[in-house]
Amino acid sequence: GNDFWGFFRSVGISPKPDDKGGSWGLGKWVIPDASKLNIFIGLTRREGDDDTLLMGQAVLKTHLVKGVKYPSYGSYAAHDDAEDHKWLPLPEEGGDFVERTQQDFGLKRDDQPGLSVIIPHPKPELTPDAIARAVLTQYFLPIVRGDLIVEVSAPGSAHLIDSSKIDEELAKVAPGGADEDERRDDETAESLRKAVDLTRWALEQGSGSFIPLPASVRRKTEVDPELLDQLRERYARGERLAFEFTNHVTRVGGKGEDCTFRVFVERADEIPKGHDYFIRGHLRIPKMDYITRFKARALVLVDGKSELGHLLRDAEGPAHAEWKLGGERLVQRWTGVGRGGRVDEVRQAAPRLLQQLIEVPKEQLKTLLADVFPKNLPEEAAPAPTGSDTGSDKGTDGTVDPPPPPPPPRSRDPIVINNFEDGFSVHANSALDVPAALAGSTYRLEFAYDIARGSQSTPFTRFKQGVKDGCPDFSLRSGELNIAYDGCSPRNLSENEIEVAIDADQFHLHVTGFDGRDVVARFNRISSAADTEDDD
Repeated sequence: GNDFWGFFRSVGISPKPDDKGGSWGLGKWVIPDASKLNIFIGLTRREGDDDTLLMGQAVLKTHLVKGVKYPSYGSYAAHDDAEDHKWLPLPEEGGDFVERTQQDFGLKRDDQPGLSVIIPHPKPELTPDAIARAVLTQYFLPIVRGDLIVEVSAPGSAHLIDSSKIDEELAKVAPGGADEDERRDDETAESLRKAVDLTRWALEQGSGSFIPLPASVRRKTEVDPELLDQLRERYARGERLAFEFTNHVTRVGGKGEDCTFRVFVERADEIPKGHDYFIRGHLRIPKMDYITRFKARALVLVDGKSELGHLLRDAEGPAHAEWKLGGERLVQRWTGVGRGGRVDEVRQAAPRLLQQLIEVPKEQLKTLLADVFPKNLPEEAAPAPTGSDTGSDKGTDGTVDPPPPPPPPRSRDPIVINNFEDGFSVHANSALDVPAALAGSTYRLEFAYDIARGSQSTPFTRFKQGVKDGCPDFSLRSGELNIAYDGCSPRNLSENEIEVAIDADQFHLHVTGFDGRDVVARFNRISSAADTEDDD
């Protein structure tokens, strides 16, 4: 809880409690990084304290001067006569020097408590407009909620960003620069304005406005069929919908508890691909796109003070850009965080929900082709039965029963693929008279949604084009598909490719979570047990 120590002395350690935004102790690096010289000066006035304190820091490389090695961190601190190795940098307290610093740099803090940071020689890209854009992109939720006010001022430029003027400031947002992140379609001025509108509506919803649902990615989101029909109608009319999901979060060695998170969705036919905005506490997690295949907008809110918020905080890297599986802190501190676990339940809530809202219920149309075929065709005389077709094979009405269909030919392939309702399985062919020796072989499995027209490679070509366009039909990396296996070891290669190392002659691998369309798969041998190049 010592902010001075955390700001000036710690590196890679955060003194923040669980319910705060950061956790790696590296976010403060943006402050020296904003300077071309990697230096900054901090000036602070504490609550109830009459003195203003000043201290600075330079972040350089470890360097030699006249044969003496100096550390990478240099401090701008109060004078001290102690030897260097005994000297502890401390701030300058009050006095004429601190007052002159405030005047020289135009600081307006006066007797107000808080922290001011001076960035000498700032990088040229840090313009007032760029800073305002970053604030609007990352912190629109606390601004709309009234928790944050940001003022950016410079000669000839001024931005006051609060809940009442955020729309006015959004109109000034530039379409983006050369940096790839600034060209994101979900961060244009119009997209952000729509996200702010959805956020305002979301914050206005009372507890009775939410539709409660359990969070799960291992099966379809459980929505009552009658309620689902109503929700589909409301969604089709363009109404916004609010949902509250519940999942169970457990620390390693601790007692679990139920947590909730909220998802708000709206139809957005005007955009080429869907936009989803994930926010933990007040911090937006920007680089996650899970509803690109839907023309919709979704806002996912997680309480930063909840156990689920703490879990997701451990799933973030130092940049807090996305929630990832398999991180050391995540695995060490929490249970149920593998594929299909707590992180996936939050990441996949919106796409699985939207899949049901736009899904057309199955129905039988018995008269669909009634006008295509002619009626009352003349009956043709059946040929007279001959030979062994007469006698005991006649039915009670005198007609001849057709012979039974021949049994389907048994596949001689050592590995077979079977489709079922929401996926497919790959397994050793148990119908072979002599089981194939598969252990030690490695295969590549590639799959895509089937397409009515084209060659056998067309589905895979279309899928690759979807990846290139940023909107694949599905993605193994996003966690929306579930993989179960025994006797083999799969490894993801891309959105639709798996490398499968077969450990036993009898193995199986199941891939589920597809949206009901037919799936085609290719299973090619990379190497055999004898390490020969072969292609199945």
